[in-house]
Amino acid sequence: MIGGTRSRLATATASFVMVFLVPLAAHAQEARSEERAFLARMISYSRNGHTAGELVSRAMEFDPAIAAAMRATMDRSATSNELEKQRAAEILRLARLDSARRVLLAWAEAIGARRRLLTLQGVSAGDEKIFAAVKALPAGRASEELIRELEIEQGRVRAARALAEAAFNTASSRLAALLNASIEAPVVVNTTFELTALLRIPSDVEALVVQAAEAHADLRIARLDEQIAHAELLRPSMQPAAVGREGGLLSKPRREDRVGGPHPVDAGYRRRYLERMNRSDVESAFANFIASQQARKELERVLTDLRQHYGAGELTENQMVTQQRQRFDLEIQMEGITAGLMRAGVELITAMGMEP
Repeated sequence: MIGGTRSRLATATASFVMVFLVPLAAHAQEARSEERAFLARMISYSRNGHTAGELVSRAMEFDPAIAAAMRATMDRSATSNELEKQRAAEILRLARLDSARRVLLAWAEAIGARRRLLTLQGVSAGDEKIFAAVKALPAGRASEELIRELEIEQGRVRAARALAEAAFNTASSRLAALLNASIEAPVVVNTTFELTALLRIPSDVEALVVQAAEAHADLRIARLDEQIAHAELLRPSMQPAAVGREGGLLSKPRREDRVGGPHPVDAGYRRRYLERMNRSDVESAFANFIASQQARKELERVLTDLRQHYGAGELTENQMVTQQRQRFDLEIQMEGITAGLMRAGVELITAMGMEP
């Protein structure tokens, strides 16, 4: 009896999930998709759009971390402590660098998604032409297996296009939010991913590490903290020593009683830690950038060979389907490598403490 009740309850619950929750989930997904599409319309893409530097400058106008750092810098301007002034200025530089990194990565993601979508649209158009050519063949020329392969390929491309469209809308929406884009103040984004800062990057990784150690705001703050900690340690303690009955000192002021920033030992440890991490970040970013460049160059050669072979001479219908499938896989791989190259470029210049 109890088992039957549980079975009916499970069936009823499953029915509820299917009837109510699944449509609600689908409705919520549709609403989110419409919202992303609406936000994406606030951004248009053009060859003559805003450059990387212009996008970063616009985003910084609406970044609360930068506003707070600017107020702190102004507050410190009245103090006579030069180290504190320098520290406030470096905190502002670090906030700007973080903001630039967020915007540039969002820009790279949006451009990468757009490129992928355009590539898939081209592949889809090629599939349709092949399918139309096969359908126009005399009866019995095209086998059922060939037609089924074409239909599978078309379905694969349609699925990839749907994902690419969603990724493009999501990336555009994030970029629009960072740039505070609106219907009244839309943003035109440059479709050419150019970071002029990359032209100033040394080709030697050790030179990169040295330059990054000098330029990155995080490391400069760590060095200033160490200097401030040493200066604080040398200052006389504000707490008087205890005096005994005979007028002698019971204890001397201790360094541990100092109130304020970190101890020089802790500040030095943090500086060395950041130097190690910055070296690792720079080396990794440089390695990824070089590897992405080499991979893209190699894949471009393969794609060029495929396109030349594709357009040379007569091909059977089966060969056309096979080459179209190869082209699809290679084109998608190429866009993935290109997106990775753009991200690696952003990570490299930000690890170097550079803005576009």
